[in-house]
Amino acid sequence: MNTSIHRLISKSGNLIAIRTLAALAALVTSITPALGQILPPTPPKSPATPEYVPPAPPPPQATPTPARAPTAQTPAAAPEETKPLPTLIELDAAGKIKPLKYPVEEAAVRSLGIGSAAGTEEAKAKLDAAFAKRRLDVGRTIVEHMEPLMEVRKVLAEVTDTTSLDTMAKTATKVRPFRTNALLDFLVREGAVSPAQKTQATQVAREYKGKIREQAMNDSGGHGNMNAMALIGFKFTMDDFCGEAFRELDQLLQESTPTAEQTLRSLPGGAAAVDRLRDLIKPGSGTAKPDAVKTVFFELLSTQDKQAYLTTFKPELTPPPAPPAPATPPASPDTTVPAAAPAGSTPPAK
Repeated sequence: MNTSIHRLISKSGNLIAIRTLAALAALVTSITPALGQILPPTPPKSPATPEYVPPAPPPPQATPTPARAPTAQTPAAAPEETKPLPTLIELDAAGKIKPLKYPVEEAAVRSLGIGSAAGTEEAKAKLDAAFAKRRLDVGRTIVEHMEPLMEVRKVLAEVTDTTSLDTMAKTATKVRPFRTNALLDFLVREGAVSPAQKTQATQVAREYKGKIREQAMNDSGGHGNMNAMALIGFKFTMDDFCGEAFRELDQLLQESTPTAEQTLRSLPGGAAAVDRLRDLIKPGSGTAKPDAVKTVFFELLSTQDKQAYLTTFKPELTPPPAPPAPATPPASPDTTVPAAAPAGSTPPAK
């Protein structure tokens, strides 16, 4: 009986629970619309705030350039006119190149007309002073090196296309004193010509030398004659080195003509030289006195008399004295160590 009651109670409890749950469900269902009318709807979930990115700076504003005041336009400089170089080449009636009055480089410098324009008198005076100083330097070199210069002159007078190359080579060694001081370099050092003018003079001289050499080659039979080519090359080389000295010597002898007899008499063997000079210029001889003076100078006078003739006529040609030789240092005191006594000898008594 008790068991029956428990089951009845259990069933009744379950029934009550079911009914209670049903009632609660009906209640929730009935009040949900009402709650929806009283409470506002749940707002939707707001999206995530994006990361802050600062705005790009505004583009820089161009600063207006103030307008320049109108100025007068400077005209472009006109290109400097390049004058053609002068030429030393002049032909005679036979179509041959005329010889020059001056050495080639000096003639080239003079052809540039330095100091010829108005307002350039100072440049002309400086050039003339440099040429005068150059003449004096070359004259002193002639006096000092008379013997090798005369040897070169003799070889040039006798050389032919059969002269050996050995003779030419030996002669070339004698011109060293005359090739170490070129005229154009001397004029630049003296400030008489500029480096640009030296370049121009070099080009003028080179043109003349090339044409005169070509003329000599054609006169000798052309470039096929090797012996003639060697001879012409030797002569022109010697003229490059000694030509200025030869011309200066001729000029000195020409200037000395009026006093030649007096100058010759002052020499040790001058009496014979004077007689020879008078014989050369006697009436009917046809020899001009300047030519007679050169004949006597080159053929009769010794090397020492040649030097004395020039320095007597023009004393400033005397080369400056050589600098004194350095003094011999005094002998050092005698510090010789006495020789050792022979073995077994008895030293002197003190």
